[in-house]
This record gives sequence, C-alpha cells and structure tokens, in this order.
Amino acid sequence: MRVLILATRHVGDRTSGADLRLIRTMEPNLRRIEFAILHAQAPLVPIEPGFRIDLGRYIDRGAMFCWDRGGTDWRRVTRLPGPMIYLPGKEKWIKKVYETIRTFKPDVLQCDLLQACVFLPRELRRSALAFGQDSLSRFSRTRALNASHPLRRLVFSIDASAYRFAERCYESYPVAVFLSPADLQELRGCTRGIVIRLGVDAKEWDPLPEEPTIGFGGNLSYLPNVEGVREFVNRYWEALRKMVPDIRFIIAGRSPDPSLRVLSRLHEGITVEENPDDLGAVLRRARVIVSPVSWGSGQKNKILEALAISRPVLCDSHMIEGTELQDGVHLVVARATSDWTEGLVSLLRSSERLESLRRSGYMHVRDHCSWSEAATRLADIYRSVAES
Repeated sequence: MRVLILATRHVGDRTSGADLRLIRTMEPNLRRIEFAILHAQAPLVPIEPGFRIDLGRYIDRGAMFCWDRGGTDWRRVTRLPGPMIYLPGKEKWIKKVYETIRTFKPDVLQCDLLQACVFLPRELRRSALAFGQDSLSRFSRTRALNASHPLRRLVFSIDASAYRFAERCYESYPVAVFLSPADLQELRGCTRGIVIRLGVDAKEWDPLPEEPTIGFGGNLSYLPNVEGVREFVNRYWEALRKMVPDIRFIIAGRSPDPSLRVLSRLHEGITVEENPDDLGAVLRRARVIVSPVSWGSGQKNKILEALAISRPVLCDSHMIEGTELQDGVHLVVARATSDWTEGLVSLLRSSERLESLRRSGYMHVRDHCSWSEAATRLADIYRSVAES
C-alpha cells in the first residue's frame, strides 16, 4: 500500500508533524506501506540545524515532492486579514497534487491540516484521510474569549465563524482523524471522526534536583505558550522570589518570541534556552515543570512529555483537557492564584509529595500513552480507506 501525505507546514521540525512521529513507530507495517510527502518548502522561516530530522528514519524508502521550489510558507501566505482558508496560487498546488499522484500512484491520500483538506478536489477525497489535528474554530473562539481589546475579540469571533464553515469539509472525507476528543466534539457535524491519542517515549528514571528550579518547555513562538509564560512571570514571579529567593525558571524551546527574551533580562533568575538539541535534558534540570497555558487546541503533549521524564507538573486546568490525567494523582492543577505561588512553593519543598506525583504520572504515560497503539490504529485506518 502507498500513502501520499499532503503536508502544509514544515516537515523537518521536531516540534510539529505528529503524523510523522506516528509513522516512525509503524515498523511492523513499513514493509507493506510506502510513504511519500508533497510539502511546501519554507526558507522564509528557517529551521535551526538542531531541529532538523532525518526523514529517512520516519519515511522508509519514501520520496519528497515540493509544490513550490521558491519556498512559499503556507502559514504566512494563507494568513491574510482573516482565517487561513485562502491560498494564493491554489490552482498551482492542485496541479502539483495531480502530478504527484500520477508519479507515486498512492492508494491513500493523507491531508495534513485544514488547508490541504479544504483545497483537495472533491473527486480525490473518496480515497483520502483528513488529518484534522486541531479544531481551528475552537482555537479562534478561545482567543476571542481571552482577548482584552474589543476589536481583537470581534476579529477572532469572525475567524471562528469562518473556520467553522471551512471545517465542514471534513464531512466529505471517509475518515477524519483528531488528536483530542475536545477537537472532535467541537465539530458536531463530523460523524466520521476518529480520535487517535499520541504517544510519548518514557525516559530513564532519574533523581530530582535539589535546587528550587522550575521549567517550561514547548514551541516558544506559539501564541498560547508565549502569553501563558509571560502572564505567569508578570503576575507571580516577584512574589515567588520573595518566598524562595534562590528560585530559578528555565524557559526552553524553539524560536523564542522576543518578549520572552525580554523577560529574562528584566527578571533575575529567569533563563531562556533557545533551540536545545535535547529539550528533555534541559527540563531535567527542573524540580517542577509548570504549564500556565490557559487556551489553545489539540492534544497537550508538553504535559505528557514532562511526565515522561519523571518530573512533577503544575499546570492550568486547560492542559489536561482530553486526557485521563487526574488532579492530585498524576499532577497538580492550579485552579486559583494562590496555587501558582503558595501551592508551587509547597510543592518545591515537599519531597514526599513530589516523589508520589512524579511516580504516578510517569507510570501513567508509560503504561497508557503508547506510540505503537496509536500507529497500529493509523495503519488500520489506511487499510480501511484504501479498501473503501
């Protein structure tokens, strides 16, 4: 069986491309499934060498096709004043899709995110899989609810309505895959949706550091992450430093927003680790991982990855949506302002509670968050779409 992935974002980036990470774990199926990618190169937003991946590890014997050698970045050209549902040069992209199909002769097309799903001609959708990882209408609506300025609230509300209209295209696909039950639930008209929970690689167990260090890891150019970290520092950091003078905060991830670098200059004890080769190794220096992100969409993998390196987690309630993680058992959910100050300080000082939390969280992701299970489900979906 041959699968052609129509990708509309970077495919050489460790912090995106969940479907590629799923493919990596499909070893038993790789002898029977051959992959190729049609993607848009994007030198306008260069990817640091430390974040390049060897696609040969992910797509055995696969081929790379490019629809625009000039390097158009879909995330820029489709985001005009409104939502990402307009693509200049759409006909050019569709023509390239047909050319690639004639060359590769796939049994299944996998559309990666909304742009590819919307622009794939209807006659091709019968043998296509919509990989609708996020409900973008929910994403925009939460932005509208959290926006402080009335004009921004209005723009994001219009965004949400436009996205909901575009997301109806999922109904014309045999299968639409989502990574979070909340995203599928948002698309109430999508009767063919399936949720595939991503996995996480449980790392070697190691002792917690004694220093009162907290950490945050993720894509540092992603707006919900940026605003969450910025609000956490502005509201709570000085109070935390009064209670624990030697506290440290490590903010680590790809392409930090300039405002995060400013925080590290304005506040003592805060460091920004840009583009680490091994994010997990950086976060292991923390005694507690915090995730003050209160909005966004998709599965919250940064929480699973923190638990997978055996670190206790304090997070916003939004971060456990769509998971089986329990407050007080696998991690701690901050439900009040005092939880980010007194609660965090109490956690840092309580070795017994930290050990109990991190052991429960670590065992949960080790036993219930399996890449192989998710990959097996995806392989079954490929077969059902091909046979249909």
